[in-house]
Amino acid sequence: MDVNNIQNNINNLNNVQQQNLDKTAASQGAKQVTNDEALNLTISQVYQKQRDELSQSLQNLNEGIAVTEIAKKGLQSQENSLKDIQQELYNVLTDDAANPNPTKIKDDLAQHLKNFNDIADSTSFQNKQILTKNDQEEAFTISTKTETFSIEPIETKEITSELIQNIHNNPLSTNTNFNKGIEDVQQAINKINEFSNEFNEVQTQIKNSARETITDQVNLSQENAKRVVDFGQETSDFSKTNITANAGYFVGSQANIVQEQSIRLLAK
Repeated sequence: MDVNNIQNNINNLNNVQQQNLDKTAASQGAKQVTNDEALNLTISQVYQKQRDELSQSLQNLNEGIAVTEIAKKGLQSQENSLKDIQQELYNVLTDDAANPNPTKIKDDLAQHLKNFNDIADSTSFQNKQILTKNDQEEAFTISTKTETFSIEPIETKEITSELIQNIHNNPLSTNTNFNKGIEDVQQAINKINEFSNEFNEVQTQIKNSARETITDQVNLSQENAKRVVDFGQETSDFSKTNITANAGYFVGSQANIVQEQSIRLLAK
């Protein structure tokens, strides 16, 4: 029996075992790099898509807030014009020494009503009017991934048309008609306040959605940062475990081969 020959065979098998183990580790390492790059790219793409969607939603919501804010300021200016009319009528009614000039009163009221209509014409967002309707005007649509808000333009010029008609039917020549005119103007102010409340309600809803979107942006950013750290650690741990397991299987199989070779050599 050639013991040296047996030892040489065993050494040769051990060398083959080590070479194969090295190749396995290198192969696993290469696969790890490729898989890591592919998965990191996929995660990055998903993150960027979600980030872009939230950014676009927030931009749309900001536009919705702008529309409602512009509308509310325009309505406030129109209300001020109506209050000026109301105050003039009240002053004439309560000034016993005054000698009302119907022509002057009519001219003053006409100027205030013109100011009112000018505000309606000039209140717009991105060349779309908000406080008066034209045939081509459409609703302002504010969309996010999960919600859609619709802001309809309103027609405030109808208010001045009604006031002019009421003054025409009830000339400001008596105290009764002055009181009637003051009441009509108050009704117009109430209508303006209703419009303002409607815009304010929509604005509140849009602002709440904007806050939620900002929160989602922050959470997404934090989750992405955590995911990158966890992913790198998890893939590293997995690859190490996988290589170790495969190496263990390989060593075990090679040990069996050595044992079988030794038995065959000893049996000769």
